Amino acid sequence: MINRRAAFLTLIALHLCLSAYAQSAGTEPEMIGEGVVSTSGDEFGGAFTADGNTIYFTRSVPSHYLYSLCVAHFIHGRWTTPEILPFS
Repeated sequence: MINRRAAFLTLIALHLCLSAYAQSAGTEPEMIGEGVVSTSGDEFGGAFTADGNTIYFTRSVPSHYLYSLCVAHFIHGRWTTPEILPFS
């Protein structure tokens, strides 16, 4: 079972990362990792690390309301295939 305290603290950390990024980002929307991170699926709630090379986000399965927390990394000019976080 998920450790609720760890999940809660992780969500707070993600929120803080997103807040910090939003303050430094421009106002124009931007597609992130088109076809890898941003797909035709339902991805939302992304938060970047301070260096902008890691993104944590939520992906859901439409009509089933199944949500997974995922992570992807920007390495050598490309986004890695998102992985589901082990506690998700």
